[in-house]
Amino acid sequence: DYPQNHSRGRMVGISSIMIILGTLVVADGFRRLPTIFRQQGYDGITAGQYTFWLAAACVTVACIFLRIGLKGGTPATKQERPALSLLIRSGLRHARNPRIALAYSAAFVGRSDLVILGSFTVLWGTLAGLDQGMYAADAVRSGALLFIMANLAALCWSYFMGLIIDRFNRVTALAIGTTLAAVGFLSMGFVDNPLDPATWPLFWLLGVGQISCFSAAQVLIGHEAPFKERGSVIGAFGLCGAAGIMIATVVGGLLFDNWLRAGPFLCVCAANVVILVLCVLVRVMAPGGARQIA
Repeated sequence: DYPQNHSRGRMVGISSIMIILGTLVVADGFRRLPTIFRQQGYDGITAGQYTFWLAAACVTVACIFLRIGLKGGTPATKQERPALSLLIRSGLRHARNPRIALAYSAAFVGRSDLVILGSFTVLWGTLAGLDQGMYAADAVRSGALLFIMANLAALCWSYFMGLIIDRFNRVTALAIGTTLAAVGFLSMGFVDNPLDPATWPLFWLLGVGQISCFSAAQVLIGHEAPFKERGSVIGAFGLCGAAGIMIATVVGGLLFDNWLRAGPFLCVCAANVVILVLCVLVRVMAPGGARQIA
């Protein structure tokens, strides 16, 4: 509701930067808390509970700030809001808009990108460390370093991707994002030892591709979601993303165990290629306007 369409990409880029910073803070900060609590004399279970309670307190404080800082309600007046029965069906109904259907598909793949990067990068690096004779703790740190490097690259790239999105038709921007994602995930097929510093630029490219795809999809759905039913359409977009997370986790795990350690990445690369083809088709048949009011 907040961004103007001509600057929606930049706002999503800034939002992505904050998401990545939050991820890195949690990954580096909260993981230390159980150890700190145990050093103060608490048992392992209590230390874990205190860590979760502190995380819940942080979320509560954030909710208070959001409630104070964000304007309440929807852009439509109460009299203009559709009936609840209509809203329940609206997510599926608006998929008849090819650009919204494309955004749903991109959410499915974009969230798959995220879970593959978050789960299997760390796992791959950890197993590579164990294969090289590292202690378990050192191997896990080596795997986490790959994840951090990819996210730092995404952090540096997010705002520039937002600028790119704002300069192109939204479908074209999504095609650019999925192309970067496909290239980034494909590059994992050339990695033999993920802990070799020579492969680190490929993990930077992986992070750039992952954030590019999902940022472009977010802008497209925000651009196209109808004024009075925006929440329902965004909810359906999120549901597609959740489905992508679950399926990518299962399929990625099977490929990792039974084929190649780069298998999950190559699978997501193929999915991004499919979205790229859909982008081309939608761009030709139903491109929408670069500055269309949602």
